Parts: sequence; structure tokens; C-alpha cells
Amino acid sequence: MPSLRVRGMQPALLSLRNINVVFKGRGGTVSAVRDVSLDITPGEIVSVVGESGSGKTTLGRVAALLQRPTSGSVLYKGLDTERIPERDLKRIKIRLQYVYQDPYSSLNPVKSVYETLAVVIRTHRKGIPESEVKRLVLDLLERVGLTPPEYFLNKYPHHLSGGMRQRLNIARALIPDPELMVADEPVSMIDPSMKVSVLDLLKDLNATSGVSLLYITHELGTIRYLAPTSKLLVMLRGLVVEEGVAEEVMRKPLHPYSLALIVFGSAFEPKLKSMRDLFVKHAEYRGTPSAGCPFAARCPWAREKCFRERPPSVEYAGRKIACHFPGEVEQYW
Repeated sequence: MPSLRVRGMQPALLSLRNINVVFKGRGGTVSAVRDVSLDITPGEIVSVVGESGSGKTTLGRVAALLQRPTSGSVLYKGLDTERIPERDLKRIKIRLQYVYQDPYSSLNPVKSVYETLAVVIRTHRKGIPESEVKRLVLDLLERVGLTPPEYFLNKYPHHLSGGMRQRLNIARALIPDPELMVADEPVSMIDPSMKVSVLDLLKDLNATSGVSLLYITHELGTIRYLAPTSKLLVMLRGLVVEEGVAEEVMRKPLHPYSLALIVFGSAFEPKLKSMRDLFVKHAEYRGTPSAGCPFAARCPWAREKCFRERPPSVEYAGRKIACHFPGEVEQYW
């Protein structure tokens, strides 16, 4: 592969630079991702949180090279992927695997567990003896906790629980020995009793194989369990409004939107009730879309400037905050 390193860039495993993704439709255009930059180093877990429509899935697809950005650059180990020959780019894409949200629709319902994994093994290891294929399938099932593996070989997706299906998806993603796994809401459609086991599996794979994870979710609690010391990006309408260490953001959010995600995601904490009531009250009488800050219409601390001008991302208290008045929320902690 030719050397196409961008001068001055540190070769992280994957770097996103000023990514914008615009979708065009009959009703006009939608900016799904707006000027987002992100580095993922080898073995690192990076978490992205946001409500539906925040752009987090689109960002994940860009990171996995499944979606081309409208503008901006995606760098793989310092190489600009737009300048990499297609043959080499295909080899890179194989090392960037995607685990989808729905553990059922991402599986072929007429293929057994064995065939689901065997067909991928045969694709990546052409000419491999069938006895070796079976050994690798059994090893993969053991690795992801589908045990005893022999029991699952002839099962079909409809025989498996949601957690088991997601484990099978993860096993399939492991076959090419990925360097990065984009896990897009991997536990959101799984029974609560099984979520922890799947998160434990992701933690174990990261620790033992060194695979990097881009973990996408709307549930802050799962980030606190999976990777409390990870880098966290909080997204809203395509923008990153807060970036910092996950446990620090969750303990003391500095952007009003981050605070809203926490208080509405903590339904059983009575001490947060007054804060939830405050957000609800302002959403009721300022519920028009904002031309400035995307959260202004729902923000109890919004001022005229917030509706008029989009706030730049600034360094504040060791984090990146996209807010005109980043110190306003601090007084509540």
C-alpha cells in the first residue's frame, strides 16, 4: 500500500476530521452529522450518546467506512481513505466491523448458527478444510459465551434469545480479526437481564484481544458499566455538544443537554425530580425549533443569543463544550 500519510497528523487507528454528512430528500436536506472530529487509538473504547436522530449511528457508519461523508476526512492509521486504492480499501474495511442494533434482522433466519459463521470463515479463508471450519466455529461460540458450543450448531436465530443473537453477531464480526468494532446500540433491544452479559463480553474482547470499540447508545447507564473512563461524545442534531471523560460528564455535566439526558434517564432518583420538572416546564412554552443552539428550545437557561447564534465548541473545565454560557449548569452540582 502506498504511503499517503497526512503531514502533521498522529497515526491513531482511526481519525475523523471535520465530518459532515448531509442527506437529500424530497423535503430538502438534513444535516445528520455536522463538523465532528474524533480520534480512536488502538485498544481504546470511545462512547457516543444521544437521543434518536442525534446523528450517532451515521457517525458510526462513517467510522466503519460504510457511509461516505459529504465533507471531511476519514484517516486510517494516518492514511486518507479517499486516496487509498479500492483494493487496499476493501482490506481495511474488513478490519472495521459493525455490530447492528437489531440482533434478529441482522441474521439470516434460514441459516443455522453453524452456517452463519461458517460462510464467513470460508469467505476469509478460502480453501480451508471443513474440519477446520467446524473447529473455528466451535472456538468462536466458546469465545462469545454460547456454551456448550455443540448445542448451538444446528440452532436457528428464532431458537435464540435476543442476547444470544447479539453474541452470534459479535462472533461473526470477530472472524476477520477486527481492529475496530462499531457497536451500534448493541443492547437496546435485549432483555434487561441479558444486557450486562453482552456488555461484559464487549469489555472482555477489548481487554483480551485489544479490539477498539466505538460504542453507540442512548443509555448513559450502559456507558457507566462498560467504560466509565472512556472518552464520551454527547451528540444532538448532528453536533457534539459535550466531550470529556464519561464518568466526569455523568457525575457533573456541563452542557444542559447532557444534564437532561442524565435526569430523564434516572427515573428512580427523587432528588432529580425538580430538575426534570424544570426541563419539562421550559419545553412546554419554548417548544419551537432553534435556529441557533439545537437545545435552546428545551433549555431552562437559554437566552436570546442561544436562539440566534449556534455556539462554537470551546475548552471549558477540561472538556469541549458547545454552549454560549458553559458555566451556567455548574451551580446545580
